[in-house]
Amino acid sequence: MSQEPFGDIPLFRELQRLLTSNQGPFNTEIARQFAVSLATQGMSEPGIDSTIKTRYATSVESAYRMLSGYTRQVTDEPPVGEVISRTAWVDKTLDGWGWLAEAFSSRFKAIAEQRAGDAEEARSIEAAIAQIMPLMMGIQVGSLIGNLAKDAMYRYELPIPRAGDDKLFIVESNLRSTAEAYDLALDDLVGWVALSDTGRHLILSANPWVSNYFRSALSELISSIEIDVSDLERKMMDLQSGAFEGLSEAQPPGLPVVQTPRHSAALDRLRAFFSVFEGYAGQASSAVASEIIPSATRIEEGLARRALASSEGQQALESVLGISLDRTITTAGLTFCAAVVKMRGIATLNLVWEAPDNLPTVAEIKDPFAWMERVADG
Repeated sequence: MSQEPFGDIPLFRELQRLLTSNQGPFNTEIARQFAVSLATQGMSEPGIDSTIKTRYATSVESAYRMLSGYTRQVTDEPPVGEVISRTAWVDKTLDGWGWLAEAFSSRFKAIAEQRAGDAEEARSIEAAIAQIMPLMMGIQVGSLIGNLAKDAMYRYELPIPRAGDDKLFIVESNLRSTAEAYDLALDDLVGWVALSDTGRHLILSANPWVSNYFRSALSELISSIEIDVSDLERKMMDLQSGAFEGLSEAQPPGLPVVQTPRHSAALDRLRAFFSVFEGYAGQASSAVASEIIPSATRIEEGLARRALASSEGQQALESVLGISLDRTITTAGLTFCAAVVKMRGIATLNLVWEAPDNLPTVAEIKDPFAWMERVADG
């Protein structure tokens, strides 16, 4: 690599500095720079409206009271919520998803090293990875999170568990833009989001093993990923030779993931869990929504339309991990949970959270009678 591969362009000089710095599995500095730039479009963000803070705080309190009474899922402490900006969402997500990005980066490195031929080639590839991969992953992570930040409304909206604190949060600017785009009452949307997030929080907080299971399912998905190494090496050579034109527009280089039977099996496990997780929270929220949100039905219809318009960030998440965010997964889980509650009551449905073996399979989600026969009547 030449001494001045980026010339006198400030962005490229900065990239050269980052490229030669001591880095972990992915470059968090470049990830944050890309993410914030995409999320804010270079604009300063306004302060948080105090009325939204008050509305959200009271909504979380009401949601917890109603949902814990209905589901009988109780936590040691009630949830606490905060209202944040897009930049704060980026920071929280880089921290909360750091374990995922590092696992993904480590998987890439392991695959490339395993595919190397002789010892000299292995050393050469390892040296290239050590220098290029953290930057590539920093760009990829930053682009993904930055695009997601433009639309993300609340903590549990995306199917990735977060490490760190367990506060609930909403992104004010994204809630406002959603309310305007779908002609929804902002106060009611805040209440609905608080209800939706609190339902998910109850599952994870009242049943500690569920968080570990969720994370292990996603970790298995990452471990099962195979990569087109020839494509990866080409992308690394492009970066190494100074082909950074696309980066000036914050476009990630792309990740050459190859589908395999093991990856498909891991996806099935994760989708089955996510389906019942979302279905349970959705069924519980719907059962109490009319009591605390006047336009609950209108909110749900508007958000259903929103879900059909997949964002750039969601598309990127699907392409990297193969996790479909389409509504069929949630709908299947909601149908399963509603059927069990109608036939046997919430106490029977709560059996899904007693142990990992009680979770329904993909087939059982389509056939709740089979699940009840195995778990409730077995």
